[in-house]
Amino acid sequence: VRSKCRHGKSDLQYVILNLFQDLKHPPTLTLPPSLRSGNRVAQLVPRWLPLFLKGGREKLVGRHYYADKKYTKTIDTINKTNYNSNMMNYKSEILKQVQDDRVVSEAHRNHKPHLTHAKRAAFTLAEVLITLGIIGVVAAMTIPTLIAKYQERQVVSSLTKVYSTLSQAYQMAQAEHGQLSTWGLKATNTGQVGDDDRPIYDHSANQIIVDRIKKYLRISKTCEAGKVCYPGAYYSIGGVLQLEANHVLTGDEYSDASPEQSFFLNDGTYVSMGHFVASNNSGSFNVILPIGKDAVLGKNRFYFIFNDKGVFPAGMKGSTSYSFEGIDGCDPATTSAIGGMGCAAWVIYNKNMDYLHCRDKLSWDGSHSCKDAEN
Repeated sequence: VRSKCRHGKSDLQYVILNLFQDLKHPPTLTLPPSLRSGNRVAQLVPRWLPLFLKGGREKLVGRHYYADKKYTKTIDTINKTNYNSNMMNYKSEILKQVQDDRVVSEAHRNHKPHLTHAKRAAFTLAEVLITLGIIGVVAAMTIPTLIAKYQERQVVSSLTKVYSTLSQAYQMAQAEHGQLSTWGLKATNTGQVGDDDRPIYDHSANQIIVDRIKKYLRISKTCEAGKVCYPGAYYSIGGVLQLEANHVLTGDEYSDASPEQSFFLNDGTYVSMGHFVASNNSGSFNVILPIGKDAVLGKNRFYFIFNDKGVFPAGMKGSTSYSFEGIDGCDPATTSAIGGMGCAAWVIYNKNMDYLHCRDKLSWDGSHSCKDAEN
């Protein structure tokens, strides 16, 4: 058969398939162009091949059949079979292989995804609701704690950065102008009283300090007299209200703070000057971190002390003012209006705000964290 085929195995494959046209359900595909001529078919088909078919036809022109790749096996079998063997056995072998391949081809053509009706394990609506309820309860118990811990880490990091920024600016100002005690500064509290027995303040000292350190700071905004600068309210660590929200700095002699001495750093940190004390040449920075809506001492509002030696966080060990243990210390249960003014040193040096959780177990000479206290 191969010797009769001028166009190789592919033409021969189509010839063999067309000869088995009496199969019950033959698949369809158009013959290749080389086999669409009656004379060409007559040349390619040996005279004895039609004898293998039941009622087979020799005329193949115009018929359409499907050629599956699996029929290659049949063609190879034909090529390798001894043509001198028994013709009837040869016919049976070919028909059996073609029928087997037809079954496979039809199964492939008519394949549909199997739908299983087996009962699958699943959760009931009640079980799903109970599970969601448990997850909600656990989340309500743990998420606030996680958020609080994250905010505390933010405070530690931000406060340490601000401390470094103010300390460097102050040191550079002293390097340029000499020690603070040589600046000729006057006390903020003049000791005098005016109308309605209100104390009179002199802000000239703080103005000089601000003007000399500002050149070493990156400031985004300076407050203005008669306008709201910091919009939040001021509270002590125990929740005692110190100053209403949206308060206005007048800048007059009865105001204990001047708007020109209050400003915002580029990272949003608010800095204002406290009273300058001429007797010991010291003053303070009031720092409010851009975390939270209101300013709360010991949480996002802290104090720093400055003098001839530099800038120091309030509440250092052994300090008598702004101490960690005194009425202005870091006890969240205190009812003092100045409670929380001595927390900055603890946050910076111990890298935590555990006084909000276990204050009675902490001290400079004892445990420095709740974890240490438990051990």
